Amino acid sequence: MTRPLAAVAFVAVLLLTACGEPRRFGDTNGMPVTITLTVERPFFSSMENRQGRPSAGAGVGFGSGGHSGVGVGVGFSFSSTQVYLLGGDAVGQGNVFRKEVKWGDNTFNVPLAAGRVLHLTVQAEGGRRGWEAIGTITVPAQTPAVTILLDANGAKLTVTPSAAPAAPAPQPAPAP
Repeated sequence: MTRPLAAVAFVAVLLLTACGEPRRFGDTNGMPVTITLTVERPFFSSMENRQGRPSAGAGVGFGSGGHSGVGVGVGFSFSSTQVYLLGGDAVGQGNVFRKEVKWGDNTFNVPLAAGRVLHLTVQAEGGRRGWEAIGTITVPAQTPAVTILLDANGAKLTVTPSAAPAAPAPQPAPAP
């Protein structure tokens, strides 16, 4: 009786794990958009600070031979801050992409359709917590690149298409 039940449970687990869709990352058939992001810690100073939470604990231990010990401790707990860049159809949404980034310089590509209007948001979790809308872009049609700087002065967002080589200027026709 337990074998068929185990087999049914195994099949149920397989079916349930196959139900989820992978997280969307960009647009299907979109062109690669290079995103360069510089993340500096001072940008997050105004967000909720969850660092340095005080904690206290006490314990009693009993060992072999009738020995026992008592201890008391006080400390601070710290947690790291994870930072995400979100791209979505509205402010605060990550329905087009969500990318975890590190402190310092980050460069990655996201496939996006030309002409797409994309709202960019930065989200912090962990030691600092909060989010901030950093801007809205329209994806250019030719070799788009997005540069983002997050520092103590706020967010600076630049969208640049690659400059096409300049065509030579037409020469005037010689006078007869």
